[in-house]
Amino acid sequence: MKPEDRYKDFPPLRLTVISYEEFLEDIRQLNEISSRYLDDNGKQLVFAVKKGTDSTILWRATVRIACVKLDAQTRKIESCRALSLKQFLVVYSKLRHQVLPINISPTLSSVIYASYDVQKCLY
Repeated sequence: MKPEDRYKDFPPLRLTVISYEEFLEDIRQLNEISSRYLDDNGKQLVFAVKKGTDSTILWRATVRIACVKLDAQTRKIESCRALSLKQFLVVYSKLRHQVLPINISPTLSSVIYASYDVQKCLY
């Protein structure tokens, strides 16, 4: 285990030590994982940082992450929910455990900023 991975399984502790770069990498990884797994109705989760919520020194307290449920074919938004960093880290930890044996390629996806019309679910 790499030193930077030692807190990945402890969201409350990780909340205090995660760097901004690690946070963006976590979003990238979850988007990659979710792009590989659709539910029975062809829906996919996409995680996006709400623009402007991560631009201060206190980003851990202010950042909001949209968890968007999309139709994988049409890319139409089915639903969305705003997550705090703490909530996001819990989701990250749980999904990571479910797919831990899968090798994730760093080139398949990137961090998504809220380019979908998710503003209404982020307030």
